[in-house]
Amino acid sequence: MESKQGNFTAEYLDFHKTWESSIKDLIAQLNATRKSDAVLKVLTTAEELDAKLRKFPFNLQEEQSAALLSLSDVLDEGRFKYTHQKKLELEEAKKVLQNKIDAWGVTDTPPVTPFTLILHKKGRRNSEDNIKENTNAKKPRTEPTPTQNQFDALPTNDPMDQSGDVNNPQAENVQPEGTAPEKKRHVPPITLDNVANQDALLKHLREMTRVNLEAKLIGNKLRIFPQTAYAYNHIRRYIAEKGLEAYTYMLPEEKKLRVVIRGLPTDTSTSEIISHLESQNITVEECHIMTTPPKTNFWEGRRKITTPQQQPNSNSSKKSPQASSSTTEPNEDFLNQLKSPAVQETFELLEEFIKIATTIPTKYGRLMAIQKLLKDEITI
Repeated sequence: MESKQGNFTAEYLDFHKTWESSIKDLIAQLNATRKSDAVLKVLTTAEELDAKLRKFPFNLQEEQSAALLSLSDVLDEGRFKYTHQKKLELEEAKKVLQNKIDAWGVTDTPPVTPFTLILHKKGRRNSEDNIKENTNAKKPRTEPTPTQNQFDALPTNDPMDQSGDVNNPQAENVQPEGTAPEKKRHVPPITLDNVANQDALLKHLREMTRVNLEAKLIGNKLRIFPQTAYAYNHIRRYIAEKGLEAYTYMLPEEKKLRVVIRGLPTDTSTSEIISHLESQNITVEECHIMTTPPKTNFWEGRRKITTPQQQPNSNSSKKSPQASSSTTEPNEDFLNQLKSPAVQETFELLEEFIKIATTIPTKYGRLMAIQKLLKDEITI
């Protein structure tokens, strides 16, 4: 064992020595953050830790896979928390800006005539300037004052008469003011892992898609931002053909919608439902009927099983004490079983499982807490 540890570097040993404490601190920081900037710092630390984990892997493949899985859970939760918090902050900043605009009375349309700011120079006037002003003031003005009409550029005809003219090119280019601009389609990024030559791969993808792709290098990962769905599908197809390690999200138009239709009779066939939806131009890939089992009372069923049905006869009055005692024995036996120490310990262990499931948000944290709980129970 000492010879194997001697082959490792000091950086490798330090990383694996602090791995468990680092992942716990990362989870604690992620749960404590309330601002998007703080969440982004935690994500940066997690990505650096992921790069080091791939650089200094565990000796056993099972340990390496478990560590990567737990770290990916932290990254996914951090990214979701960052986007959600950032959206809330942007909405709040937008409200504050709108309140300032309303308070100032600023309009969205610019002024018709732009203004120029004239700065007056401070200082005394020369005597020559005073003489020139006096001479100019004494002379009567014979030149007409130049005037300018800012409405000369407007057409003189009625715009209602031009709307019916087919030969007027201006009427064709007029767009209604109420129409909203076309919404830009969002294309999710694609992240590639363990890329040897990032520059060559990015150049090849640009030539293949004929799009000037943008990319960002994060450790040993290459994140590509395709601008169009065409480039996104080409890159996904290329990754599948070459067997590269990558992950991304689905396009918004490719996401499937799941719908539950309530209130239908239980004997309605799925083919009838599909044909009706297709008549409404709704494509259905899968349809099945969800039936719930009838609700039964557990204690009522147990009472029917344990208590024999008594038949009315002449001997029923004589055997009534024995029958009553036989019917009460199973209930007392069941209550005594609930009071046993083994059952009480099992209930306490079940309460600990429920507490772990409801208080710890991440999957890795829940597994670590369950492992610690079972280890304590085994040692006891």
